[in-house]
Amino acid sequence: MSSDDELRMRFHQMRARMTPDEALLGRLDVALAATPPGESAPASSPGSLPLRGVFGVGLLGGLLVGATVTALLVTGLGPASGMPRGWVPVTVSTPTAEPVGPSVAATPAAYADIYSIVAALARTNPSGGVTFGLAPASGTAEAAGAPVPAATKGRDVSGYSGTNVQVAGIDEGDIVKTDGAHLYIARGRTVAVVATAGAATHQVATIDVSGLSTGSEILTGPVTDLMIVGTTLVVLTHGFDADVAGWSAASAAYISLSASHLKAAFFDISDPAHPTYLSQVEQSGSYVDSRLSDGVLYLVSSYWVNTPGIDPANPGTFVPTVRDGGGAVTVAPGDVALPPGASEPAYSVVTAVDVARRAVVGDQAVLGYMPTVYMSESNLYLAATRWPYAVPATAATPAPVSLGGGTTDGTTTDIVRIALVGGAVTLAAQGSVAGSVVDQFALDERDGYLRLATTWNDSAASYQPNAALWVLDPALKVVGSIPRLSKDEAVQSVRFDGTVGYVVTFRTMDPLFTIDLRDPTAPTVQGALKIPGFSQYLHPFGDGLLLGVGVEADTGTGRPTGLKVALFDVHDPFDVQVRASTAVPGDSTPVGTDHKAAFVDVERGLVGFVTTTWLNAATPNSYGYYDTTATDVYHVYRWDGAQFAEQAAITLTDVPDDAASIRGVRVGSDFYIAEPDRVGVYDMDRYARLADVRLS
Repeated sequence: MSSDDELRMRFHQMRARMTPDEALLGRLDVALAATPPGESAPASSPGSLPLRGVFGVGLLGGLLVGATVTALLVTGLGPASGMPRGWVPVTVSTPTAEPVGPSVAATPAAYADIYSIVAALARTNPSGGVTFGLAPASGTAEAAGAPVPAATKGRDVSGYSGTNVQVAGIDEGDIVKTDGAHLYIARGRTVAVVATAGAATHQVATIDVSGLSTGSEILTGPVTDLMIVGTTLVVLTHGFDADVAGWSAASAAYISLSASHLKAAFFDISDPAHPTYLSQVEQSGSYVDSRLSDGVLYLVSSYWVNTPGIDPANPGTFVPTVRDGGGAVTVAPGDVALPPGASEPAYSVVTAVDVARRAVVGDQAVLGYMPTVYMSESNLYLAATRWPYAVPATAATPAPVSLGGGTTDGTTTDIVRIALVGGAVTLAAQGSVAGSVVDQFALDERDGYLRLATTWNDSAASYQPNAALWVLDPALKVVGSIPRLSKDEAVQSVRFDGTVGYVVTFRTMDPLFTIDLRDPTAPTVQGALKIPGFSQYLHPFGDGLLLGVGVEADTGTGRPTGLKVALFDVHDPFDVQVRASTAVPGDSTPVGTDHKAAFVDVERGLVGFVTTTWLNAATPNSYGYYDTTATDVYHVYRWDGAQFAEQAAITLTDVPDDAASIRGVRVGSDFYIAEPDRVGVYDMDRYARLADVRLS
């Protein structure tokens, strides 16, 4: 019996033993109907346990490509039980979408060059990888895209706080959003809609996205992010397909699922108590990031080609597809960029979606996995680290170069610029610089120039880290640099504010560098303030002030001793001063890796974030391990002109392992702390609790 026949038999065996809901069984039937049956499935034996009772599923956020889950189709991602007494929220279930029509694409011959490159990468890197390669850009590139027409810059946010974003006027997807009257909270495969009414706060509806599966998809995954545009709520999630390529008889009771499509589902929330499903758009791959400007939603996904299924006669098997109604459309050959040096069969996929029309108005695929996303009003930048030791023989290996009195180890940050003009997304330039970036804040554009900070390792000095700053023109050619901003110190955080750049590096002390960027060809260090510890996140906090949230450390060893919030006076960039530094109880905060976990209200001088304190047991358990428990506390501080005064330290309950799921939101004079299963409401005078709403 062939392996294909055995696989089909196993599918039928598991189908006969399953006990999930009828909709889920129906979707499996569609998948089975598309596969010629092998041997007939034997009847389940009397008394055999249904698979639902044996195995569970963990989709782990729905973000990992090829995420493995156990027990085919058995899900446990429904909403939690329980609700506030006296309130009966409406549950909105999305209808099962119609199957995707036939793929629409240019002729296979038009994709011949793309196929040859992807097939070669599949042979050298069949299981995928984590690197991306770009040869340094050469020749000329088109000028920076014309600025997008002045946006409305979103809704009036004077009465409430929005998502903490990098660029003013450009929104970013988040797990909690508000329109000033309601909170929209992602929780599993549902979105809770909560009316913000102080002590009378209550849940009014639940949006269930589990019915959004299309085509061959087995199920829809958890909600990853949300956006609000006027009276439209955009819910970002994934469609999961059966990953049959990795199946074998050795694991007959299991099958993998992979996040094959990123979905943007649109809901009319003109009546938040009765949300209405409108439609959805899709693109190949799993979610990387999103931006929103002037009613256009920009989605970035990473699409890893299923290499065993590549068919030169079917471009849809090796090129990303996009769908906004009707059939799936393979990205046109002219919209697929093939930069030299790509090192794995993967794409970064960018689409522009007109939210009002709920239609994809532009798409661009770039061969290579690029996880760092920064967007200005005119351009979207993708960046990735290329490690020299991870590049296969078929790709260009970055060579070490002499830099700042040392020699790099060959690691580079590769960058592409995608011009944004009226919703069109077009690859405009590519380039690279030495080192790696810490996060999206390491990149910033002003007047067409890209400024970025990197950390590079000196192979001639035991690979000690060095910080550098670069300025690139619209063609992504380096026109100015500070190759060795600091020696034996790595970049910890970056923030650009107009013509000034702030870079924090760390070894045992925290040098906060201020850099004059008025002349792009000659960036100049103006000052370097050293204090214990380092800031993981920087935020402009009014005229001449800079907020830092980070880690306190021992001055001699650099060992972390806790957390801190600091305020720097940067009026004189040549003489930066610490106005205040306040110790914060806790061992860690998600703000260091997720800026959206920070609540920052500059007008009111407020900053809030959650901290985690680990409590270790004094004696080991019966297995010889020391048990650990965590306490999560939400802190709110207010700058009173002289110090950060603690306004609240609220101990949270029912917090999962990931404290980054907590968000603080101000609506009017009330403060809301949104947890996955509850919302706490507090007045902002004494932070007394007004309500505790359990979500259903």
